Amino acid sequence: MRDEISRAQIARRYGPVAADLETLVRLVATDRLHPQIGSVEPWENIAAVIEALSARRIRGNAVLTIAPSIPVSENLTDQTGTSSTKERMK
Repeated sequence: MRDEISRAQIARRYGPVAADLETLVRLVATDRLHPQIGSVEPWENIAAVIEALSARRIRGNAVLTIAPSIPVSENLTDQTGTSSTKERMK
């Protein structure tokens, strides 16, 4: 599980939009904002997703994933010698 990100880290990483991001996170956390996810697709399908959004066939937001989901419990060895997905995600 990832550690909480501090305000300073958010400000450094997201610059001028940090305050807006903090507001959105607070609204979701306090159950005052309910983002609607209408589609989750791999990045490779971006053209189809843009076309579907333009044609209003997706209700809500479209989320594009940039890597396949790998269960944390799955042990893998990569080129760096890291033996588990969980260790690589730190």
